[in-house]
Amino acid sequence: MSLLLVENVSKSFGGINALSGVSLRVEQGEILGLVGPNGAGKTTLVNIVSGFLKPDSGRIYFEGRDISDLSPVERARLGIMRSFQGGRVFWHLPVVWNVFASASVKHKGWNAVARTAFAMTVTGISHLADKPPSELSIYHVRLVELARILAGDPILILLDEPFAGLSPGESDRLLQIIWYANRALGASFIIIDHKVDQVLKAARRITVLSEGHVIFDGDPEEAFKDERVVEAYLGRGVRLATT
Repeated sequence: MSLLLVENVSKSFGGINALSGVSLRVEQGEILGLVGPNGAGKTTLVNIVSGFLKPDSGRIYFEGRDISDLSPVERARLGIMRSFQGGRVFWHLPVVWNVFASASVKHKGWNAVARTAFAMTVTGISHLADKPPSELSIYHVRLVELARILAGDPILILLDEPFAGLSPGESDRLLQIIWYANRALGASFIIIDHKVDQVLKAARRITVLSEGHVIFDGDPEEAFKDERVVEAYLGRGVRLATT
């Protein structure tokens, strides 16, 4: 049984088909890369999986349960947690309170304190505990957001543009934390990013969307040998490793 199963999901906005009959799966312990040109439907799909959008048709299953009608909060309590483009944190609260607020959803008292400390240690932000995210770099805001996710005991983590705006060194350090969360903590991931080179490093499998359709699903090393993928990117004049 797949950890996540998306079955034949479609979504339109004002007559424009953002997704058309998309099916996708994530296995337990897997890192899946979700890539595609601008407007391919990637963020729309993540919004549907996390419950922030309702599909026009199709169903979502998590650990064998139909979660299609659950709210984002209910899905988060089941273990589906996500980041957002540009970051979504409490900008003027100290970092430690940002992380503690997330830990407190599932843990109480000293357990929440311990989970907060653990998440901040894993992401390397303990030294920033008293600083508000509004004073931090883009990179450190990403780490705060990831710490908030890890503090909530995630099973499936959806990362939307985690590498955007980061230097190569910062991207690599973030990738190391993602790998740790995957291998040591058992979290599964869906990663969206226009830095396809970083996604190819991270993922064990790649799903490529184009114009709301899945055009490739398989080995990352084979993805950009596929004629449909090459056409979707290079036919549109998009360079594969740009932001």
